[in-house]
Amino acid sequence: MPKEFSPSEIITPRELKSPDGVTTSEIIAPRELKSPDGVTTSKINAPGELKSPDGVTTSEIIAPGELKSLDRITASEIIAPRELKPLDEATTSEINALGELNRQMESLRVK
Repeated sequence: MPKEFSPSEIITPRELKSPDGVTTSEIIAPRELKSPDGVTTSKINAPGELKSPDGVTTSEIIAPGELKSLDRITASEIIAPRELKPLDEATTSEINALGELNRQMESLRVK
């Protein structure tokens, strides 16, 4: 039978796993995070971790609102691997999908 975890154990960064099963071995403090321009610390460069196209590793995805990087990107803005919110845009792929749906509905109303 699988071991049961309390909520506090589950959200401890030390116990988090990236989607490919690699455990984050270090607690990542805000001062240790680098901006999402491809530069990461060794603590978030564990072997096997997935990287998004702009170089942000999955271990930076911790829990909403917990950490801020040096350029003020919060963990809650990192939705899923490869879905980092750009600094100069207020969109993610989910918001883009919603916007596209709204445009389609508007075009139906115009007709």
